[in-house]
Amino acid sequence: TMKTIVGKNYRKTPTFTKDMRYFVVNPTWNVPHMIASKDLLPKIQKDVNFLADMNMLVWQGWGDQQVRIDPLSVDWQKLTAKTFPYRLQQMPGPKNALGQVKFMFPNEHNVYLHDTNDRALFAKSQRTFSSGCIRLEKPLALLELIAKNHAGLDGQATQQFIDSGREKTVLLKQPLPVHIQYWTTWIDAEGRVHYRHDIYDRDQAIWQALQTAI
Repeated sequence: TMKTIVGKNYRKTPTFTKDMRYFVVNPTWNVPHMIASKDLLPKIQKDVNFLADMNMLVWQGWGDQQVRIDPLSVDWQKLTAKTFPYRLQQMPGPKNALGQVKFMFPNEHNVYLHDTNDRALFAKSQRTFSSGCIRLEKPLALLELIAKNHAGLDGQATQQFIDSGREKTVLLKQPLPVHIQYWTTWIDAEGRVHYRHDIYDRDQAIWQALQTAI
């Protein structure tokens, strides 16, 4: 049990079920195009050193055709969100937005669970700050549990992976079901009813659907 940070109201975290198949320690972040072009481009235009400060590489093309681009060779001021032609990649390290580990359950939403380099946000009562993925308050506790029970690794092995500073992908021995759910009301183990703010305004739509069904 832990706090999470979920998607902003205009980038809502979806509800779905998929199987976790692997986790990645010291992950590289391949920045989604929407985030790169809409969120990061203005920061680059303000100061091109933002890329170096955040340990980010700039790429153009894919596969064998991809080329690494020197940020200083680009006229960033001429680019817009619609004309942004590059891919941004943040390397592992203390400033990486995914933190020290991400847990992968491939899905059509490109949503997963991961650590974060901005832990102060967990002190907020409403934590809608991500672009859809779910940031974890205690990712290393979850890593230890999954590594031990589903990958056959002890705490020493996972710590060695982290300390290496290098990206390491670990496959699970068996898929682990992950259920992403959205609850504004629930009953805990002691029988107490809990209520939370309907951050995505979904309850009214459900209520209306139930009324129609009746």
